[in-house]
Amino acid sequence: MERKPLKPVAGKSSDKKRSAFLEGLITKYFDRRSDSDNADVAEGTAFDKVHVYDKVLQGIREKENKIRRRVYILRVAASILMIFSLASVLYLKKNEIENWLSPVKMVETRAAKGQTLLVKLEDGSRIWLNSDSKISYPEHFNNEKREISLTGEAYFEVVHLEKKPFVVESGAVKTVVLGTTFNIRAYPGNRKVEVTVLSGKVAVITPDRMKEISNTVYVTPNRRVTYATDGLQAVTAPVKAKESISWKEGKMLFSNTPIVQAIEEVERKYNVRLSCSDRIRECTITTTADLNNEGLDKVLKVMATTVNGTVSYENGAYHLDGKGCE
Repeated sequence: MERKPLKPVAGKSSDKKRSAFLEGLITKYFDRRSDSDNADVAEGTAFDKVHVYDKVLQGIREKENKIRRRVYILRVAASILMIFSLASVLYLKKNEIENWLSPVKMVETRAAKGQTLLVKLEDGSRIWLNSDSKISYPEHFNNEKREISLTGEAYFEVVHLEKKPFVVESGAVKTVVLGTTFNIRAYPGNRKVEVTVLSGKVAVITPDRMKEISNTVYVTPNRRVTYATDGLQAVTAPVKAKESISWKEGKMLFSNTPIVQAIEEVERKYNVRLSCSDRIRECTITTTADLNNEGLDKVLKVMATTVNGTVSYENGAYHLDGKGCE
């Protein structure tokens, strides 16, 4: 009986090779059946090779169609997954993309030594900058948050916006609030960041370099969190919060303040150079005198009295010396 030739199956080269291979196997099978076919004809039970051949081809084509459908479904699924992944990335990076397409104009405000400044933001919040401090912020806040960068010291009165947190970055420390009043002291030379809360509640996020994670501390009124920039954990303590913003009213208040820190404050407020001898470098200063908007001479006199010493002036700089701490 004449065997119909195997029609080529449309598809890629790999599909053609597979079909050719199967055709070879079927042909060998029919050849082996030749002798038995003659015997079957004699007995009236001839083997219908054409029918079997067509059945095999039909099975092969059905199998290949299933494979093609699976491949098609996988391709569609991969395309959908790719679209969703791209959409997720675009959503997460939408602020960066917006900034790239339409760059945000940044504003920087600086208070020079011997100066304090009041800055009013577009949302109604107010910031008082202490001497030798600066802030930078976008001209217009985005729809998600109000973000500001601070170097130095500032007092914040933040307008409450429930869906738009107010974020202050000061070095490695982030202070996050919705609406409250607080003071941040983050002068680069102090090696620490202090956040003091007067009203409301703030979240202070600090890095933990030992564990390579971030820690969040919640600070309430009349408490202060101090983070040492050497990577130690943040420490909270009760304080008289209003004393931390005495500088806003032009006052100088020292309460068990290290003399080195007091000297830095005097230098910033009066824009002068002031140093001290090693003998008094470890002393602290607590003042009871009224230093509200007093002149430099009175402030230096009070400091000298505290350390049983004197103040001298030479080559454009003041120097504080004394017998030491009592």
